[in-house]
Amino acid sequence: MNYLVVLLYLLSFGMFIYGLMGLTGPKTAVHGNWIAAAGMGLAVIATLHDLNAAALHADRVLLMKDGAVAGYGTPDEVFTAENLRAVYETEVHVGRNPANGAIMVLPGAIGSAARRDV
Repeated sequence: MNYLVVLLYLLSFGMFIYGLMGLTGPKTAVHGNWIAAAGMGLAVIATLHDLNAAALHADRVLLMKDGAVAGYGTPDEVFTAENLRAVYETEVHVGRNPANGAIMVLPGAIGSAARRDV
């Protein structure tokens, strides 16, 4: 999942820079603005696909699976191990970030190692 987020960030960065380059003339300014705005929107979507960032910053979250709503509410209500296992079909560990108290989601293998170290 992290590779997808990084790829989306790179794509959004490229779109934003390409859009800025389009602002050099009056004939291309509108097109440049649209491309830059689309790049910024893509960056927002990529950020919100990071469950830990969404849990830290969002008041409400929407969890979807196969185009259907799997959960809606606060991060505490939605980001449960049961919900995330059902959606992502993998083992996860859900805990609290010790630095800020926000929900923290880790893949199962990492979560298991983290629990052994504590």
